[in-house]
Amino acid sequence: MQSKAKYGFGQFIINQMKTLAPNIDYTIANYPVGPSGSKPVNIVRGCWLNVIPKSTKHQEAAFKLMQYLTYGDGMKQFIAAQTRLSTVKKYNQGAELEKNRQGNKYVDQILEFMASGVALPPAASACCFRSGIR
Repeated sequence: MQSKAKYGFGQFIINQMKTLAPNIDYTIANYPVGPSGSKPVNIVRGCWLNVIPKSTKHQEAAFKLMQYLTYGDGMKQFIAAQTRLSTVKKYNQGAELEKNRQGNKYVDQILEFMASGVALPPAASACCFRSGIR
């Protein structure tokens, strides 16, 4: 008997599947298209909300750390360790992309999904959490 289910989540779930359920047969897909036949739009919520409090003694150093972790080599190392694509396009090219392809057979599909992505501003994303919508 074959069962099917849908689970909508980010690409990081692929690594969890490899670890927690290595023998499960699964695939990924974009959201279905309605009767209009228009292309699906993936909504990307800004869920990594980074904040530097005004009371921080070393605001410039904190900002440099934030840049390193979200756009610099810190982000590059983070996504490489997870074998997943980055929101920073330059890390989804060349050797980094080839390494990701070796560890994640869905990389090219994910790139297609990302191309149809529309970013939801962090403020709108935060309101979803405040209202209990997840």
